[in-house]
Parts: sequence; C-alpha cells; structure tokens
Amino acid sequence: MACMKRHCCSFFRWLCRGLVRMYSGFGLMDSARNVFEGNLKDCGDQCFNSMIDGYVRAGQLEKAQELFDMIPVRNKVASTCMIAGYLSAGQVLKACNLFNDMSERDSIAWTKMIYGYVQNELIAEAISLFAEMMVHGVSPLNSTYAVLFGAMGSVAYLDQGRQLHGMQLKTVYENDLILENSLIAMYAKCGEIDDAYRIFSNMTYRDKISWNTMIMGLSDHGRASEALKVYETMLEFGIYPDGLTFLGVLTACAHAGLVDKGWELFTAMVNAYAIQPGLEHYISIINLLGRAGKVKDAEEFVLKLPVEPNHAIWGALIGVCGLSKTNADVARRAAKRLFELDPLNAPGHVALCNIYAANDRHIEDTSLRKEMRMKGVRKAPGCSWMLVKGTVHIFFSDDKLHPRV
Repeated sequence: MACMKRHCCSFFRWLCRGLVRMYSGFGLMDSARNVFEGNLKDCGDQCFNSMIDGYVRAGQLEKAQELFDMIPVRNKVASTCMIAGYLSAGQVLKACNLFNDMSERDSIAWTKMIYGYVQNELIAEAISLFAEMMVHGVSPLNSTYAVLFGAMGSVAYLDQGRQLHGMQLKTVYENDLILENSLIAMYAKCGEIDDAYRIFSNMTYRDKISWNTMIMGLSDHGRASEALKVYETMLEFGIYPDGLTFLGVLTACAHAGLVDKGWELFTAMVNAYAIQPGLEHYISIINLLGRAGKVKDAEEFVLKLPVEPNHAIWGALIGVCGLSKTNADVARRAAKRLFELDPLNAPGHVALCNIYAANDRHIEDTSLRKEMRMKGVRKAPGCSWMLVKGTVHIFFSDDKLHPRV
C-alpha cells in the first residue's frame, strides 16, 4: 500500500511537470500558472524553468522575473532563459550582470549572450564574447556560428567572416541546414556571391530559405539571368515559392530591365500561387517600370493599387522619377501625396529638389529648399565604414572630424 502511494505521488508530480511544460510550450501561460500554483509543493526546478521560459517567450518579462526571484538556487537553465528575456527587451546590462554571475555557463548560455549582442546591434561585443568563449574552452554550437555569420553579413565584415568560417570548419565537422544558409547569406552580403553559390551548389539538402537566399543574393549583385535560372530550378525541384522568392526575382528583373518577365512573374505570384502582394512587391514593380523609363506607367500602377499607397510607395515613385529629366511633373504629384502623409520626409524633399535642379527649374528648387529649412527638414548624411585592425571607422559625407580625414 505504501509502495502504491509512493508511485501515485511520483506519477502525480510527473504529470504536473508535464502539464506545466506543455502549456508553457504552447504559450498558454494562464493554464500553466494554474497547474503550477495548484501544486507548488510538487514543483521542482523543471517547473520553474518551464514557466520562466514560457513567460520570456510570451514577452511577459516581469512575470518571468517574479518566478526567477522565487527559485531557492538559481540554475543555469533559468538563468539562460532570463538572459534571453533581458536581451530581447534591450536590457543588455542586466543580461551581462546575470551572465557574469553564473557559476556554470554552457555553450547554450554563451550562444544566447552572443545572439543577444547581435540582436541589439552590438557586433563588436558579440565577436569579443565569442573570443572569450574560446579562451574558456567552451565548444561553439552550430547555432553559435550561424548567429555570428549573420552578424558578419549584416555589417559586411568579410575578413572576420572568413576567419570564423575557417574556425568552424575545424571545430564543427557536420554542417547543418541553418549553418549553410547563414554562410550563403554572409558571403552574398559581403560581396562574395561566387563563394555563396559554391556553398549553395554543394548542399546535400536545400530548404526554401536556401533557395530564397541564393536568389536574393544573385539579384542584389545584378546577376538577373542566374537568379531567374535558380528560380526555375527551384520550381523543377518542386519547391513552392513564397513572397520572398518573388521579391527576389522581381528585383532581379528590375535591375536588368526585364519588364515583360517581371510582369509575368508578378501575375504568376497573384494568379497561379495566390500570394497576396505586399508593399515590397508593389515597390519592386514601380522600380521595374521606372528603371525601364516607364515612369507614367508606374504612376498609373500606383493609382490603381488595391491598397492605399503609403509613404514608401510614393517615395519609391519619386525615386524612379530621378532617373530621367522628363518626369518632374510625376515627381511633383507624388511628392504632394507623400508630404500629405509625412510632411517632414527628408529623402522625398531632397529627391524632388534634385529633380527640379536637373530640369533647370531653379525657382522651384530654391523655393523647396527654403521650405525645408523653415520646416526643419534635414537629411541624415550618407556614411560608409571600414574595419581596420579590429576597429570600425565610420566616415560621413563631408566628414572633417575623423582623425584619418
């Protein structure tokens, strides 16, 4: 009888832990909390971990913190969950303090911290922490490298990206899909599209992200025919295209001036694949027509859209007007609609000024620039950056302050 009672208690505790984990996993935190609080004496670290993780993923950081403070002895799983929560909320200092206070930090904790730095655009800190991770003898995960490859691509740090790739080849002996996809994206964004294509070609399995990343990379490098060929091959393999796929091929067509092919693809997206176009697709069509000199067709396209054009749509139309001297009237009409939505839109003002100047409409150009000054409209200066001996140097347009200028 006593043995049966012990078994029943053990089963009940197991059931409670399972229910808390299940409800938390599905984001049903009220249900998870009811089970958790109704059986608090039977809830061990696993239940606390599940609840904290659930609250963090649900964006309820305060409730996660409340439970985290209740744990008698903080364990690495709960601490790692809280670190992820702090970083998602932009509370980097709190995350750093908790990470430094952890007595045991495994690969997951280091990777979460690195990912958090990248998430908060602290790329140098992420690289530094990875170096510290290696010094401590902690083996990186595939996901550690995937995060860093994504970071290197976002800021075009090709040299450091190559170094990380070389290190990954020595420490990770089996590539996985996420890792290979991140490598394709990194090399494409860093300008090494041939390296990206080599990795893509050698993959044993490709998912939709693989195909989309390769198509978008080729498109961004102006290699329209290759992007379209990859798209056709994707269809032959039975991969169903999505909105991102079509954004890639439409952009490729815009860069190459393939108006008929672009329209064909846009029509297929809507009719054959029943994909609702987004604003980014509409902007691609505006660019497609505008780059081919069909600015008035682009204006008609905007006026017939099934959605109300926003500032991005009108801004794109003004942008293509600057490609020719004959489109000042279209630009003026588009600017009128843009400034109704966003009176302080600096790029739109500057683009229209440049169009007026290119068409020798100096009175309108001067008047608009005066209006900009009165309204306080200022365009952010263009900038570029370069990595020298581990330090990022940023140069702004007409920069006289940088010591190397």
